[in-house]
Parts: sequence; structure tokens; C-alpha cells
Amino acid sequence: MLEVNDYKQLQKGTIKIGIPSMIGSYLFPKIFSSFQRRYSHLDIYLYEEGSMAIREQLERDELDFGIVIISGASQNLQLLPMSTNQILACVPEHHELASKESINIADMNDIDLIMLKEGSYLRHLVLQKLKSANITPNIVLESNQIETIKGLVASDVGLAYLLDFIVEDTPGIKALPLEEPIFVDVGLAWKKDRYISKAAQSFIDFFKGTLC
Repeated sequence: MLEVNDYKQLQKGTIKIGIPSMIGSYLFPKIFSSFQRRYSHLDIYLYEEGSMAIREQLERDELDFGIVIISGASQNLQLLPMSTNQILACVPEHHELASKESINIADMNDIDLIMLKEGSYLRHLVLQKLKSANITPNIVLESNQIETIKGLVASDVGLAYLLDFIVEDTPGIKALPLEEPIFVDVGLAWKKDRYISKAAQSFIDFFKGTLC
């Protein structure tokens, strides 16, 4: 029945996509606008969650796709890498740490941190790193609003960890690599055994085309 209905689905189908705020704000708009122009008859529903939460929703068949940090994802997911990005420590430009070339995890001792909320893979990685160094994080604020986080860092409320393309040339912020750099892959994910309709396949094909 699914295959019989494929033609109708392509004429007026729906695609549910999960996107973390950090990735959605900076990478997805161009992809979405181009796809919508080409497939204006398809309805796109966007759901904003952290990468880890989205990956879990994909496995529960609650979403068709996720544009997420795919590093460390379950083997139940099909992954299409888009870019490799570095996690950077973001400090106010006049902070004492801003003069350093890189940040040692020990530098985070007794430092106020602004963190992404639960469900974020980046948050998970950073907390793991701090735990391995026996550092208890002093989290003063949690938010998934990236512009808010950057504004708070620039205003010297605390330090934050964000992906490199997010903080590129941001006024008031110095973005520093870690002495032991952490890289993550960003890309498209979907459940391996999930039926792929023509509408969904059109999105996969389009996404692949944007990587060429």
C-alpha cells in the first residue's frame, strides 16, 4: 500500500525533520529554502531538539530525518556526513583566558559556564571531558538559544562551548581550540529499516546534491 501511494505522497507528502538550534540557525535555512523552491508541494515540519534527543526520536520512528551531530550515533541509523567541525571554547574578548592560544580543560576549574540544555550531544561531550578531569562544572545558565548564549559570553556572564562555524567572527568573543581538540561530524541521519517514500527519497537525493 505504501508503494501504491508513493505517487500521491510525492504530489503532497510530508517530511518531519529534527534539527538542533545550533545547526538549524546556521546551516539549515539555505538547505530548506532551496529544497522548498524545488519541492513546494511537500510539507516540511521542523522539530527543534538536541542531537541526542533527535537521534532517539529517529529510532522511535517519530521523525523522518535529523540534521544533527552524527558522531557517536547508533548503528540503527543511516548517516550521511556533511561537514567536520571543531568544538571551541568561547570566552569574552577581554577575559584573562583570551590571551591564550588554546584552552586546557584544567582552565575550566572555578569558571562559570553557559551550557546547552539536556539532549545536546555537544553538552554531553563537554561534561564527559570535565568529568574525566575531575572538574565539577559551575553551570550558571542553560539555553538552546544560540544568539542568547553568544550575547551572554560577550557580556562576561560565563564561558560556552560551541561549534566553530557558530562563533566565526562574532564581536566580543574569542573562540579558542582545546589543547586536545574535539571534532564532530554534522550530517543527515535517518533510521536504517524505515520505509523510504518517494517524498523522503527526494530529500535524501537533494541533500546529497548539496554536498557535491
